Amino acid sequence: MNREQINSTEVNGAEPLAAANAGHATGGQEFHVTFYNSRHGRVSTEIFDDAASAERFADRMICDEDDWAIVDPVPLQQNRIAA
Repeated sequence: MNREQINSTEVNGAEPLAAANAGHATGGQEFHVTFYNSRHGRVSTEIFDDAASAERFADRMICDEDDWAIVDPVPLQQNRIAA
Protein backbone atom coordinates (compact mmCIF):
# COMPACT_ATOMS: atom_id res chain seq x y z
CA MET A 1 0.00 0.00 0.00
CA ASN A 2 1.22 3.47 -0.73
CA ARG A 3 0.65 6.73 1.12
CA GLU A 4 -2.27 7.79 -1.10
CA GLN A 5 -4.12 4.51 -0.51
CA ILE A 6 -3.75 4.71 3.26
CA ASN A 7 -4.30 8.43 3.72
CA SER A 8 -7.38 8.78 1.55
CA THR A 9 -9.54 6.76 3.99
CA GLU A 10 -11.75 5.91 1.02
CA VAL A 11 -13.35 2.49 1.18
CA ASN A 12 -15.33 1.02 -1.72
CA GLY A 13 -15.82 4.40 -3.38
CA ALA A 14 -16.97 6.16 -0.21
CA GLU A 15 -16.01 9.76 0.32
CA PRO A 16 -13.08 10.66 2.64
CA LEU A 17 -13.87 10.88 6.36
CA ALA A 18 -13.34 14.64 6.53
CA ALA A 19 -16.00 15.22 3.87
CA ALA A 20 -18.35 12.53 5.10
CA ASN A 21 -18.26 13.78 8.68
CA ALA A 22 -18.12 17.54 8.10
CA GLY A 23 -20.15 19.23 10.79
CA HIS A 24 -20.06 16.20 13.09
CA ALA A 25 -17.13 17.38 15.22
CA THR A 26 -19.47 17.86 18.17
CA GLY A 27 -22.15 15.45 16.93
CA GLY A 28 -21.22 12.56 19.18
CA GLN A 29 -18.15 11.20 17.38
CA GLU A 30 -14.45 11.10 18.00
CA PHE A 31 -11.78 9.86 15.62
CA HIS A 32 -9.19 7.26 16.57
CA VAL A 33 -5.96 7.18 14.55
CA THR A 34 -4.20 3.85 14.88
CA PHE A 35 -0.74 3.89 13.33
CA TYR A 36 2.37 1.73 13.01
CA ASN A 37 5.83 3.25 13.27
CA SER A 38 8.29 0.83 11.67
CA ARG A 39 11.29 2.65 13.14
CA HIS A 40 10.11 1.91 16.70
CA GLY A 41 8.17 -1.25 15.87
CA ARG A 42 5.06 -0.07 17.76
CA VAL A 43 1.36 0.34 17.06
CA SER A 44 -0.18 3.35 18.83
CA THR A 45 -3.52 5.16 18.92
CA GLU A 46 -4.34 8.86 19.24
CA ILE A 47 -7.84 10.33 19.64
CA PHE A 48 -9.13 13.49 17.89
CA ASP A 49 -12.34 15.50 18.05
CA ASP A 50 -12.62 16.08 14.28
CA ALA A 51 -11.91 14.08 11.14
CA ALA A 52 -9.71 16.71 9.48
CA SER A 53 -7.26 16.79 12.39
CA ALA A 54 -7.22 13.00 12.54
CA GLU A 55 -6.44 12.72 8.83
CA ARG A 56 -3.66 15.34 9.03
CA PHE A 57 -2.09 13.45 11.95
CA ALA A 58 -2.39 10.11 10.09
CA ASP A 59 -0.64 11.65 7.09
CA ARG A 60 2.25 12.87 9.25
CA MET A 61 2.72 9.42 10.81
CA ILE A 62 3.48 7.74 7.45
CA CYS A 63 7.20 8.31 6.93
CA ASP A 64 8.44 4.94 5.60
CA GLU A 65 6.95 2.50 3.13
CA ASP A 66 6.25 0.06 5.99
CA ASP A 67 4.36 2.65 8.11
CA TRP A 68 0.56 2.76 8.08
CA ALA A 69 -2.27 4.70 9.69
CA ILE A 70 -6.02 4.13 9.92
CA VAL A 71 -8.67 6.70 10.91
CA ASP A 72 -11.78 5.23 12.57
CA PRO A 73 -14.86 7.29 13.49
CA VAL A 74 -16.09 6.15 16.91
CA PRO A 75 -19.47 7.17 18.37
CA LEU A 76 -19.27 8.73 21.81
CA GLN A 77 -21.12 6.87 24.53
CA GLN A 78 -23.27 8.75 26.99
CA ASN A 79 -22.19 8.56 30.59
CA ARG A 80 -24.56 6.72 32.89
CA ILE A 81 -25.95 8.63 35.82
CA ALA A 82 -25.98 6.66 39.05
CA ALA A 83 -29.38 6.47 40.70
